Amino acid sequence: MKVIKIVYTLLLAGLWWVLSGHTEWYLLALGIVSVGMVLMLAGRMALIDSEVLPITILPRIPLYWGWLFIEVIKSNIAVARQILAPRPIIDPALFTTPCSQSGDVFRVCFANSITLTPGTVAVAINKDNILVHALTADARRDLNDGAMNRRVLKLESGT
Repeated sequence: MKVIKIVYTLLLAGLWWVLSGHTEWYLLALGIVSVGMVLMLAGRMALIDSEVLPITILPRIPLYWGWLFIEVIKSNIAVARQILAPRPIIDPALFTTPCSQSGDVFRVCFANSITLTPGTVAVAINKDNILVHALTADARRDLNDGAMNRRVLKLESGT
């Protein structure tokens, strides 16, 4: 548990410093105080545990984010083409896609990844499936091929 608190402290302090950009001693002191208060409140609310931020996935996150960024760009282009087309082929539909992740955090990561990708929105989530609204048949096909599900599963398991 101490390792998790140390990682949270470093992540929050680093995020604060990067977002603020301040190096004056009194602002750094206020940043340290604010990070400490956030961690104290999160600890009292029992929000700090290994399920919230599994430390073992930290090295795999940049690879997943890189892949997701490329998928978002490709989906943006596909949606823009439909919008700009003289006769757009829009075929909105609700469907379910399998969700193979075992942890709640990773099921939510999968659902959020679906929603971040233009043309698709995760509507509901349960243990085995995610209900998705897709704008086009291509978006449904891309999601049903299982690549995103496999990527999130790989993020979860590391294999």
